[in-house]
Parts: sequence; structure tokens; C-alpha cells
Amino acid sequence: MNAISTVDSWLATHANAIAERGVEVHQESRTESLAGIWLYCSKHLVDISVWNHAYCLDILVLDADDGTQVFSRAGSCQTAEGVTQRLEELWSWVIAEYPT
Repeated sequence: MNAISTVDSWLATHANAIAERGVEVHQESRTESLAGIWLYCSKHLVDISVWNHAYCLDILVLDADDGTQVFSRAGSCQTAEGVTQRLEELWSWVIAEYPT
């Protein structure tokens, strides 16, 4: 499984919980080797950029009002498990910010 398919699988698995928190997922760009995904939340914008090369996954969360960076993880994850772990870090942040 490559990095993009790992992210796709994680998003599909968490789709209901993501929707319950009022988060919208938008695929902005995609090629064979990279994908850009935005999550739109009531108070934040989440930019997820993933490249298959080195299982690279960058996550940047910005305050929707002033653009201040409030959460960031970036760089190579080395494996599909590393990609999943980084997404779980984001998910922990989302749960804390957007409880159901």
C-alpha cells in the first residue's frame, strides 16, 4: 500500500466520525504520485499533502479567521504505519477541538 492509498483508506474508515464533527473533506488535486486534500472545519482549515515518495505526509492546520498555524506535522513517515500514526495524531487533535 502506498502513502496516497493509506490516506484514502484512513479517510474512508473515519468518514462517519469526520462527518459527525461537521468536517468536510475535499480532494483538491491528485496525480499518480501526490494528493492534496483539504478538511474544512468551522474554525480551522486543514491542508493534507501526501506524496508516495518516502511516504511523505504534511499536515498543516490553520485558524480559519486569521491564518495562524495551530497544528503541524511534516516530512517522511517511512512506512504506511507511519502515515497512519501521523493521521491519528491529527485525529486526536480534531477530537479535542471538535467533540461530538
